[in-house]
Amino acid sequence: PTITTKYYVTASDLFGCVSLADSQMVTVFNIPNPTIQASRNNFCKGLSTTITATGGSIYSWSSGQNTASINVVVNANTNYVVTVTNAGGCSASTSIAIMVENCGSIGDKVWQDKNGNGIQESGENGIASVNIELYDQSGILKQVVSSNGTGQYTMDTIKYGNYYIKAILPIDHLFSPKDKGSDLSDSDVDRITGLSNIFSVNSTTQNPNLDVGIF
Repeated sequence: PTITTKYYVTASDLFGCVSLADSQMVTVFNIPNPTIQASRNNFCKGLSTTITATGGSIYSWSSGQNTASINVVVNANTNYVVTVTNAGGCSASTSIAIMVENCGSIGDKVWQDKNGNGIQESGENGIASVNIELYDQSGILKQVVSSNGTGQYTMDTIKYGNYYIKAILPIDHLFSPKDKGSDLSDSDVDRITGLSNIFSVNSTTQNPNLDVGIF
């Protein structure tokens, strides 16, 4: 049967007399229709995501967990399968593909360039609470961070690609001249716009030397 049904059995003798012999209720449970979703399914390698299944009372994941929601750290593209069982013991399975990408990081320091020469020198300290914005090469804002108490800032989980930064100049300050020394010690943003050159983030280029001089 496709629905819960009560079946009856009747008996008759040689004289045509009929009586109800027995009955039996057959209960039919629907096959589960499981659904599955992830808090994110396209992100940086090595980060975590929460995957949640619905549609039953018992859950069994290909990764070994047995709860409706699981948190997984993903280091490679992975297909997660869940088998959902309902109260009637009927089961069905579904899956979700979690895709990850290689990512990199950038950062360095915002500092007080006391003599305005664009070079970090002894006695020139970092500046806190300066906003640094990260844009992709199309001009789409991707991240915003603020420099910490020593002027350091870091942006991570950046998908491989081409980017530039924009430093937001504090009131009553000026940017230092750009590219007056080595990348380890000079300022890397334009003194008018606060923009850096476009740079790449990839497996060999992480750009940890994007400094901002202010005076």
